[in-house]
Amino acid sequence: MIIVKATELSGNKGLLTNRGILCILTALLLPVQGAVAQSGESHDLADLSAFQTAGVNWSTAGAIRADPEEEHSLEPVEGEGILVNRPAPAARDNLLSRFEHGDADLELQFMMARGSNSGIYLQGRYEVQLLDSWGVTRPGFSDCGGIYQRRRADGTQFEGAAPRINACKAPGLWQDLRIAFQAPRFDAAGNKRRNARFLSVEINGVPVHENLEVSGPTGGAIGNDEVAAAPLMIQGDHGPVAFRNFRLIPHDAASPTLDVDYRVYYDSAESPLDGFDSLADRTADAEGKATLLSHEVSRVREGFAILFDGTLEVSVGGAFEIEFFQMGFGWLHIDGQPVFDTEEHYDERGIRSTSVGLGPGTHRLQAGYLKKGARDWQQARPPELALSIAGPGFRRVDLHRPGELRRPPVDPIFVDADTDIIVRSFADAGPEGGTRERVMHAINVGSPQQLHYTLDYDQGTIVRVWRGEFLDTTPMWHQRGDGSSLPRGTDEFLTMRPLLARLADDRQPWPDPYGSSGFRPVRYRIDAAGHPVFHYRFGDASIEDASRAMEGRRFERRLTFSETEPDMHVLLAEADDFEPVNAGLYAADDRRYYIRVSESGRTYIRESDGRSQLLATPGGNNTLSYEILF
Repeated sequence: MIIVKATELSGNKGLLTNRGILCILTALLLPVQGAVAQSGESHDLADLSAFQTAGVNWSTAGAIRADPEEEHSLEPVEGEGILVNRPAPAARDNLLSRFEHGDADLELQFMMARGSNSGIYLQGRYEVQLLDSWGVTRPGFSDCGGIYQRRRADGTQFEGAAPRINACKAPGLWQDLRIAFQAPRFDAAGNKRRNARFLSVEINGVPVHENLEVSGPTGGAIGNDEVAAAPLMIQGDHGPVAFRNFRLIPHDAASPTLDVDYRVYYDSAESPLDGFDSLADRTADAEGKATLLSHEVSRVREGFAILFDGTLEVSVGGAFEIEFFQMGFGWLHIDGQPVFDTEEHYDERGIRSTSVGLGPGTHRLQAGYLKKGARDWQQARPPELALSIAGPGFRRVDLHRPGELRRPPVDPIFVDADTDIIVRSFADAGPEGGTRERVMHAINVGSPQQLHYTLDYDQGTIVRVWRGEFLDTTPMWHQRGDGSSLPRGTDEFLTMRPLLARLADDRQPWPDPYGSSGFRPVRYRIDAAGHPVFHYRFGDASIEDASRAMEGRRFERRLTFSETEPDMHVLLAEADDFEPVNAGLYAADDRRYYIRVSESGRTYIRESDGRSQLLATPGGNNTLSYEILF
């Protein structure tokens, strides 16, 4: 890893990696109390029927009202789909699932009230801390995403693990949590032979733990013993918290296995390998048996073909996500049906993925791999052959021999913001789940407060903000590069449209990006505190733009105009929706971030082009000030 410090500057994902496991089953069957979660069965936990008898502090809701400036503010709105805890002195019960689990993935969204505290206990014993840690720059084990400490008999505490960074958002916002958990392992006599392990914990898309071993139950567990399966527990005795899109996916099924025969054919002047059809009447030059696909059954690295024919054994039926890649030509069939037809590939763009329905039991698997002689530079590349599968009840597994994928890992090139820093690059941004567009003249502004933003200098628009580490410049600086950089944290998209426009009325569309809005960047300077101040022109007006991170919690942006016009408007952000929270405070995109307008003429929400837009006009002193909180 290459780390570039701020003081040193002036002014691919790997193939077939373990990605988020596909949730296969949508029809849910809740087990009776104490039952073990069945492999492949996804459990929806946003309904109290999934849990043992709940205390009166637990309820369900259809929406949440919360004010980030009010202690323990979290008010449920009548409805279903959200699990809510509001403890009181006489009602502080924890919540236990009806089912028990072993290995599992947990996916949920949570909302913390201001000053609140809760926790998720895998198997009721190993806690991932949930806390209002907004603004903490040096998180500890007791902050949001931390693995809580263990407790000795005398009450002293030990172990525990702080999150790698604080990825926690402001109170009253929905936050994402994903946990991949591996239960402890026991021998036939019941003796523990392997500790429990958090394979990964992600907060708002940011990995905060990876491959973390836990030697025993953490504080507050339902028991100090360790078992192969036990209920999930949610802490309910410390403060208001809400959960939605909450599900547990067990991974206790046996992984699929391969048993194949292979035949190898070599290229020669008498029998050239022009394609798979040329193998029909040929006798194999070598053959054997294998339990994984591999090109290494060939004694040469080019000028060969391999045919595999055997069985794929699966223990649980359902939908399976299959990925396949080869350097050269390849195909894959299951039960006589083409999964991937013959194609030729030489880089990661050749990764093929599809979903196939399979019942439990034995299935015929056939595959072909052909690597022609070195007739051009592509054919001269080293051979590679890869097959992986994910499905109900098990995590993604490789069905190729280790070492099949020969690409050397890329050393990431990171830029840290130990001081205020500016890095210019290309940037790709867009709404979550939507189309991402490239910002050609992006200015990335970093802060040691771990709050950063990207400005589209051509339009004066803050395109995105993020919390955590600063920039991954690997795409820009590795080898030839493409000029782009990536945020190293949890980012929120604001808008790609121009900052300023003249609107004759509220129905007039906002100008498209990079159109002739009349906006022109002029220059930027660094003020005495080390922060950039940007200068623009819009018509006859000069504009000064000063943005800074404040208290590790928010950005404050102040736009000062030399003069204003009655029809001049500023686009603060664009979202699917904006919810007024209190005077001047708006929650955006179903409570993903806040905008607080502190100084303006008029501020209002309108619908345009299928999106909500938050617009404002400068105030009486030709100034517009607002904050972005997340």
